[in-house]
Amino acid sequence: MKLSVPTVARMSLRIAAVALVAGAVGAPAAAQEGATGERVVIQPVGRATWSQLVAADMINQRDLFKLPEVVRQPTQLDKSERPLDLERIDLEIEPGEAQARAESRSLRSLDDLALQNGFLGMADNNTSIPPDTMGAAGPNHLMTILNTQVGIQNKSGGQFSIVSLDTFWTSGTGLSGDPFDPVLLYDALSGRWIAAADADSFSPNSSIFFAISDTDDPTLGWTYYEIDADPTNVSWADFPGFGVNSTWVAITNNMFTVAGGSFTGVKMWVIDKSTALAGGALTVTTFNQGFDFAGNLDGFTMRPAQTFDAAEPDLFIVDNSGFSSGGIPLLRLSRISGTGPAPVWNALPGIFGGVNAGSGLYSVVNDFSFGFPDASQAGSGVRVQTNDYRVINAVYRNGRLWCTHTGGLPDPGADRSATFWYEWNPAAGAPLVQSGVISGGPDSHHFFPSLSVNSANDMVIGFSRSDPGRFVEAAYTGRLAGDAFGTTGPITVMKAGEDVYVKSFGSGQVRWGDYSATVVDPVDDLTFWSLQQYAETDVGGAANDDRWGAWWSEIGTSSACPADLTGDGQVDGADLGVLLGAWGTNQYDFNGDGTIDGADLGILLGSWGPCP
Repeated sequence: MKLSVPTVARMSLRIAAVALVAGAVGAPAAAQEGATGERVVIQPVGRATWSQLVAADMINQRDLFKLPEVVRQPTQLDKSERPLDLERIDLEIEPGEAQARAESRSLRSLDDLALQNGFLGMADNNTSIPPDTMGAAGPNHLMTILNTQVGIQNKSGGQFSIVSLDTFWTSGTGLSGDPFDPVLLYDALSGRWIAAADADSFSPNSSIFFAISDTDDPTLGWTYYEIDADPTNVSWADFPGFGVNSTWVAITNNMFTVAGGSFTGVKMWVIDKSTALAGGALTVTTFNQGFDFAGNLDGFTMRPAQTFDAAEPDLFIVDNSGFSSGGIPLLRLSRISGTGPAPVWNALPGIFGGVNAGSGLYSVVNDFSFGFPDASQAGSGVRVQTNDYRVINAVYRNGRLWCTHTGGLPDPGADRSATFWYEWNPAAGAPLVQSGVISGGPDSHHFFPSLSVNSANDMVIGFSRSDPGRFVEAAYTGRLAGDAFGTTGPITVMKAGEDVYVKSFGSGQVRWGDYSATVVDPVDDLTFWSLQQYAETDVGGAANDDRWGAWWSEIGTSSACPADLTGDGQVDGADLGVLLGAWGTNQYDFNGDGTIDGADLGILLGSWGPCP
């Protein structure tokens, strides 16, 4: 089933004719009335421990008999614009925002973004392309989940064990089906690992698998659930978005008809997080297709944010659905609000008036092309797929929403794929705080990016990179909190590409990605980990002997004296004054529990004196 590739579907615009002549207004309009969903209760289907999964995998040995497959390419928009013929409001960066953000940045930060360590997260077992590179970091473990396998290792690279993706989801768990597009995060707010995957593509049996760990140790127990993607059996779910805050876990999917493959809209399931943590029945609110119709338009590939701010009541969402105005691309911001069992979705106001008021659309300051080429590589004229411009991931931290995607440069006539990143302030009338571009020269490619932000507002973004003189490699860059707005540092290679990569399993598609993962270590809430794909050394000369690898890297050098908040080389009364002045916030939260309290005061007093 996964060998077939659907015809690229063009998304329905659903823009009222009057929108094409509506004028802009001088200030953002109020948001439209929010969308509500249908509440359902989902019972757990089973439980499994990691040791049970490992034992089942040894018995099954599924990978020994599994035929190589091309996991169908995410059904995508045409690589073209969806122009709105409207005058846009020139609200790009809130006046004074850059200066205010610079002055409020925490003095507790990384000293640099140096590469500290790196090792193989998962090797290619030659059963699937692409790997759908995804992973997360917990207090003591790294977990890698791919279209092929799931593995757990320590932070020195020691591999505990690996099971197949099928085993993780369907061996003794109560689930059955063909899982794909796995996603994973470690939720520092609850100390749990949370995973999801779609199952049974192009099928009336389409469903969403969901699993949550019992503790912060992924080698112990997991509870499993199944959500029917469409009880009417008309549509199937593709390319899950996955986000969390203190109140909810949100899962989004693009929905397509089983017969014909037509796009029917985005669907969203919002789980009351308290019910997931309890390990019993889930309270889930289903938002059916069309729920996101706001300002007379709707979106595609909506990405909920992984949220780190414990006190933030809303769960923010971002999507890049191909909209533009006056040739300038537009991204859409929205949010979930309300209570755990009764969430409400709203788009942010956006910059348009008339019937497009409340659309949530905001213009970018770094132009990009919605169409761009696949990636060149050394030693071959065969190109590696770069997919499209959809948002890959989003993070909400310290009151700001960050996201990233691939786009083409220049516009028009793109000759390269580049990585674009953004910092938004959803509370501002003009929410774009800063954005940046990671790009090389013609036919140089930076694609499948992922980013994260630590407690001090440092940011790291990992991606794949290649050009005619470079095999596909894993790389990253980033910025410290005090760096000039819109800038990132030099690119660092995590793992150099080792060989030509042209494996297609006879499909003609050299699939890559479809994601990558960049996360923050919850132990110090400063150090980063990034999991990126690279081209491994071939194992032979046959058509399918090329190999990929998924590589973990540890990034960032922490200050030897984090309690020195004033940066004068010692912990003294001045630092105590700074800490007390920020009491109750999370600006200098040394122990990472979400707020400054007596525990953080104890850490500061225990560090009293000159820094080592």
